[in-house]
Amino acid sequence: MTTVAGQTTPTHAGPGPSAGGTKIPARVGRRRSSTRAGAPTRIGLNLAALAVFVFSVFPVYWMVQTSFTPNSRIGAANDSGRPDLFPWPLSFLNFETAFNKDRFGDYLVNSLVVSTTTVFLSMVVAFLAAIAVARFRFSGRAVYLVLLMVCQMIPLEALVIPMWLVLRDADALNKFPTLILMYMAFVMPFSIWVLRSFIQAIPADLEEAAMIDGCTRMGAFWKVLFPLIEPGLVATSIFAFI
Repeated sequence: MTTVAGQTTPTHAGPGPSAGGTKIPARVGRRRSSTRAGAPTRIGLNLAALAVFVFSVFPVYWMVQTSFTPNSRIGAANDSGRPDLFPWPLSFLNFETAFNKDRFGDYLVNSLVVSTTTVFLSMVVAFLAAIAVARFRFSGRAVYLVLLMVCQMIPLEALVIPMWLVLRDADALNKFPTLILMYMAFVMPFSIWVLRSFIQAIPADLEEAAMIDGCTRMGAFWKVLFPLIEPGLVATSIFAFI
C-alpha cells in the first residue's frame, strides 16, 4: 500500500518473480513448476511402456530366432549355461525342409487362394449388409444386431465336429467352395459389425447434399460414402484375412 497526500493507493507487486523489470504471470510459473514436477512421471511411464513392449514382442522375436537355429541347438544352452539370444551362425535349413517336405508350397498357395477369395466375397456382402443396418430402419433390425453379437460369442471349437458331420453327409469335404463358405460364415458377423460402426460415423447429410446437387442415390454412394469408408474396408479386410 502507498499513501500519497492522504490517499491510499494499492500497489500490485505480482506473485511471480521478475527479470529485468518484467513480471512473470503466476500461471506461467505454475506451468513451469508442474512441467518440472511431471518430468520424472513421464520418464517412468515411458520406461514402463518400453518394458511392456519388450515383454510383448519377445515371444515373436524368439519364434523368429528359433526359425534360424538348427534343430540340434534349439533349447540347448551355450558355454555359459544360457540359451543363445542371437542365432549364429544363421541356418536356413528349417525353411528348406518346410518348403521341400509334404508339399508345403502347395498348401501355402491353397491357403492364399481360400483366404483372399473369402475376404473379397465377405467384404462385398458385409459392406452391403452394413449399409442396410446403418442407414435404414426395418423390422427386426435390433434382433439382427443382437444375433450378430451372439454369433461372435459361440466358440469355433464347439462347431468343428458338427460342421464336419454335416459336410461329410453332404459329400462336401475337401472342396474349395465349402471351405470358403465356412470361413465366410465365421468372418461375416465381425465384418458387418465393424463396417456398420464406420458407416454410422459418416453423416447421412453428406449423401443427402449430394442428391440435392443432382446425384442419384447410387451416385451419392460411389462419390461420397464409398471414398470415406475405404479406410474402414481396408482395416476390416486385414482383420478378416488374419
